[in-house]
Amino acid sequence: MVIIFSLPLLFALIHPKEDEVKTISEEKVKQLTREIPKVDRPANPTLAEKIDHSYLINLIFGLMGLVYIIAHFAQKGFDLNLNIVIFIFFTVGVLLHGKPINYVRAVDIAVRGAGGIALQFPLYGGIQGIMIGTGLAKVIATWFVAISVHETFYMFQFWAGGIINMFIPSGGGQWAAQGPITMEAAKMMGVDAIRSAMMVAWGDQWTNMIQPFWALPLLGLAGLSARDVMGYTTMVLIWSGVILSVFALLIGFRVF
Repeated sequence: MVIIFSLPLLFALIHPKEDEVKTISEEKVKQLTREIPKVDRPANPTLAEKIDHSYLINLIFGLMGLVYIIAHFAQKGFDLNLNIVIFIFFTVGVLLHGKPINYVRAVDIAVRGAGGIALQFPLYGGIQGIMIGTGLAKVIATWFVAISVHETFYMFQFWAGGIINMFIPSGGGQWAAQGPITMEAAKMMGVDAIRSAMMVAWGDQWTNMIQPFWALPLLGLAGLSARDVMGYTTMVLIWSGVILSVFALLIGFRVF
């Protein structure tokens, strides 16, 4: 609650002057709105082009997808895992775009806005492999455990989670590296295991503030770059880090 109510005040204080505010040009707006995922059928289409512009193809694949989705939920209940969510969006996209070439065009337009994400995640995967494979993530987590006492354990686990997340932005990958060490240390020190796990999760979410890859699609649509928001995200990182560190320390002293 402190973060929710204090961030608007922080943003008001760091808001740029009127003559420094960046606006989107009218030409840029027209460029963004002109790009629609609709491709006209050629006058004399080849066989491949006929397939690309066939509504029947999308209808068949879309209906096949719907059958699978219905069967999935009928057999497994409300099992809404990542794979089925992706497949639902894929199927809906197939049906709504009418013909294959329109969907191809839509993906081409969308990837431009999310290109930073598509480029970063393979690199993050490599960094994650290095951090886990070499044991560096465990070294960082173990070091924070070593300097902890009962009162500071939660705060240091929060910090460790934030630092490791800078190199392993996958929550699952980070937990695989840090989770077992945190749980074992919590057991040995007699601190609450659930709160310890939450500190790792807090750290994971905390440093996501300064990694604006989650905002890249929106920035692409708005005609902005990451540098235009990095000042704000950095301030959010610092301010929320102070608040959450104090809160974690108060938990360690059993104020909460």
